[in-house]
Amino acid sequence: MTHDSWGNLPAMFFDQAARLGEKPFLWAKREGRYHPTTWAAAAGDVRRIALGLRSLGINHGDRVGLVAENRPEWVIADLAIMSAGAITVPGYATHTVEGHRHVLAHSGACAVIVSKAPSSANVLAATKQVENVHTVIAIEPVVGRTGLVDIRSWEELLARGSYDAGDISQCIAAIEPDDIACLIYTSGAVGVPKGVMTSHRNILANCRGLHAVLETLGLDDQVFLSFLPLSHSYEHTAGMCSRSHSARRSSLPKAPRHWPRTCSKHGPRL
Repeated sequence: MTHDSWGNLPAMFFDQAARLGEKPFLWAKREGRYHPTTWAAAAGDVRRIALGLRSLGINHGDRVGLVAENRPEWVIADLAIMSAGAITVPGYATHTVEGHRHVLAHSGACAVIVSKAPSSANVLAATKQVENVHTVIAIEPVVGRTGLVDIRSWEELLARGSYDAGDISQCIAAIEPDDIACLIYTSGAVGVPKGVMTSHRNILANCRGLHAVLETLGLDDQVFLSFLPLSHSYEHTAGMCSRSHSARRSSLPKAPRHWPRTCSKHGPRL
């Protein structure tokens, strides 16, 4: 499959994963050392999480929030949400309860994937004020339960996907280039955050353009450090671009205390 034949972002990722297999894809620092996740292993987790989401009733066009610091699970969750035919709604881990409430309510998210405290605590508090969120998926354990929201663990979702014999490729094949891939919210520096509707075609166009530049510069097999939060419009797009070739992505183990909060008012354009 060539770059021009990719119709959506999951198709791009799984094609690359099949080609690159056991090569390192994501790196994360744990206990003072960087540990790799291969393309094949990441693809397996993406498939299982996607099937797990489908088993929870999340279908084509549904919105799923994603609030976590930069880590391999962020990338896997993002790709899994899209592979299930749903739409990723990234949120800043530094948002207040009111910030999360606005994004979850405005986007109409039916579920949200969270990481560790304190951001997960703020998301859980926000879900008490949002009727449309029915499920919270916790990458790390959360304390307590809130309201009527169903709390599931990341490991449970992986297990659900392992037991499911379904083929996620049918979901991926149904995704059109102009379908929305993600709703990226602005920082809210002026007024409340605005959701930017970004299609698969938008991001793929940037991937194709950047791939040609990286090849020209001889940077098609390099390690890229993820520094901006992946919920940021530029970093999310850059992350997808790194998945369009053989680059490896290094993920920070902890979010710095102060992220740059400026977010583009407009999504990537063709």
